[in-house]
Amino acid sequence: MQSHNILFILRANYWLHVDRIVDVRKRKRGVRASREKLEEAMLNAGFDTQSRLAEKIAQLEQLDKAPKDLVNKMFREKAVSTHSFARIASALGVQAHTIYLTTDDSSFQNHTLTSSSPSLTNDALQINDNKDELHKPFRWSKVMQYLIVFFAACVCAILVYFLLIESQSINQSQRSPITSALGSIRIVIQSPEYLQPFANNLNSRINQTNELSSIIPSTSQINIMTASDILQMWQSHLLLQISSIHSHANNNQHAHTPSSAKPSSHYQLLRVVAFTEDKEHLLFEDVVYSHSLQSLQNTALQLIEDNLQSLITGNVWPQRLSTSRNALLHYLEGKEKLFVGSTENEFDVAELEFDKAIQADNKFAAAYAEKCRTLVRKSYINDAPDMLEQAAENCNQAYAIDSLSWPTLSALAELYVHSGHENDASTLLQNYIGPEINESDAMTLKAFVYFVRFRNGGGQEDAFSASANAKLAIAQNPSQWRAHNTLARLNLMKGNSIAAISSFEQATQTVKNEIIMSNLGVMQLCQGELNKAKSTFDEIINEFAGNYLGYEQLGSVLIIEQDMPSALEAKLSAIERMPNINIHQVWASLAEIYEYLEQAEQAQVHYQKALVLLEQDELLNITSDSDRVHKVYYQIKLDKLLERNLKLEGTYKVLVEETAKNSKLSIMAKRHLSWLLQLSGRAKTSEQIWQTIEHTCPVYSKQARWMKPNEQLAL
Repeated sequence: MQSHNILFILRANYWLHVDRIVDVRKRKRGVRASREKLEEAMLNAGFDTQSRLAEKIAQLEQLDKAPKDLVNKMFREKAVSTHSFARIASALGVQAHTIYLTTDDSSFQNHTLTSSSPSLTNDALQINDNKDELHKPFRWSKVMQYLIVFFAACVCAILVYFLLIESQSINQSQRSPITSALGSIRIVIQSPEYLQPFANNLNSRINQTNELSSIIPSTSQINIMTASDILQMWQSHLLLQISSIHSHANNNQHAHTPSSAKPSSHYQLLRVVAFTEDKEHLLFEDVVYSHSLQSLQNTALQLIEDNLQSLITGNVWPQRLSTSRNALLHYLEGKEKLFVGSTENEFDVAELEFDKAIQADNKFAAAYAEKCRTLVRKSYINDAPDMLEQAAENCNQAYAIDSLSWPTLSALAELYVHSGHENDASTLLQNYIGPEINESDAMTLKAFVYFVRFRNGGGQEDAFSASANAKLAIAQNPSQWRAHNTLARLNLMKGNSIAAISSFEQATQTVKNEIIMSNLGVMQLCQGELNKAKSTFDEIINEFAGNYLGYEQLGSVLIIEQDMPSALEAKLSAIERMPNINIHQVWASLAEIYEYLEQAEQAQVHYQKALVLLEQDELLNITSDSDRVHKVYYQIKLDKLLERNLKLEGTYKVLVEETAKNSKLSIMAKRHLSWLLQLSGRAKTSEQIWQTIEHTCPVYSKQARWMKPNEQLAL
């Protein structure tokens, strides 16, 4: 796939047509809010996310559904009606005019292109048309004076701009080589204690070069000395100072890491700065894993060594992620939140941090990329079409700024795989040429891409690649919970439930995450260990307040136990915590409970809800073979509940096809397929599939034997 085409392989409604020209004569109606003022008002009102604000509006107006799209639209500084403005202001407890977008807002200029300035200009040209003609020469001369002054000011501004650019880039374009009469450049390396192994390896690599000589001073006093003092004391040409900035996830503060302190966050911004007698030069700056720097250092050290050679010879090298320290700090905080995030509120917080990074530096490509990644992950649990649309916008913005960076291309690959283009994601990652600093992230993404390829019909080579990449990611960073999750899901898909349990248990030893714990509980349920499963789901409910997973999966245990009233209560508690969840299986599970309780009307409503959500996924091209079985199952269930003629003839081909490749179907899809085959009179094939279910999940040969289909209807 050619690089200039990679942005346009999504469905047509994801394409962002950047060549559209806005007609400035068409005035957009409505009022815009200032995102900065909204965030300040939201903070003062005690709301930590946009979702909380939307829920407050729903509470005040007694709405069934929170108006999240309206809140999101206002925070994106889109024009809305004055009535909508008043709704938001009322929930925030402020006067509407206090959150207007005005000329003193930093984002005001972003909207001026769509203003009505041409009409103002036309009005200005018509002023005094009825004045005496004798005044025209005087008026014309004044205009000429203004024009001359204006053009002179423009010329001066341009000159000042280029002088500033020249002064800022003098280190890059007019740098003199660093030389030594003795033939060897002397270098001192300074680093905090916890980065000493990294510094030792850098020192070793430098000393392998004949023209360079480096040392790491043994005195601890070096950490309180200035660069000039160090250069003078050791009579060196260069000082290489290694440092890091990291995010404190627990107290939401940022700081440089002290010389003796090891960072507690998952990410840190690693920096290497070279000091000469009168200047400093940034040799290296990138976001790396705090706990896997040792495994990443070869790539980083090679970049530092290359840039050091460029500095010595007077050449240029690629520069920093962002010129704004504030942007970098918000970026780090967003990365941290995104790493641990699995709920809508957590994704909202991460998105807010990336928005702040973009506000501080609107050319920060990596911040746009990570916002894209955040929205992609958020799409799995809520409003998939809108989230993926927004994700595509941000990925395209990142690509427009820096089309070659790993953050940009990896985020784009993640967008591809979650929008039904896993083969294009794989091609994009395979064709990437450049240093992969965040290797654990990279391997985790590759593992997931290959897993999806295998799940959707790929061969054993995809399964092998998924397993190899997941294991490599875990080896580099044991806290990489998404890699653990992919490996366990792969083992389960291959029928190895014991290996899947082992992967989930290993993951819980390194990171407390509700998704990992939920999947561990599901596997305990699968093995028939119902009490263990209940204990795991109770732990999720107690430790992750507001999360729906504990209640959702506890309901599944109660279904196995045939305690349907309690199962219904648990499942509804899950929906209460995530009312807009777009996972169709959640709603279908509720429908089955209502059907068991002979509440046909509610069963119909929830099967229909599940079917609509599945068909939304079809439009996004993100369905799997299992989803095809689910769709037929929902349709037949609705037909039975509505007492319509069953159209099993049209489903026979689907049943045969899915039966042939049922080894890759989920356990629930196999259950549904077995039921459909039994209903259509193919009891033998239905029994064979049920036996594969029992082999993977023994609970279906014991406690859940009652769920085995026995209904028949001859075609």
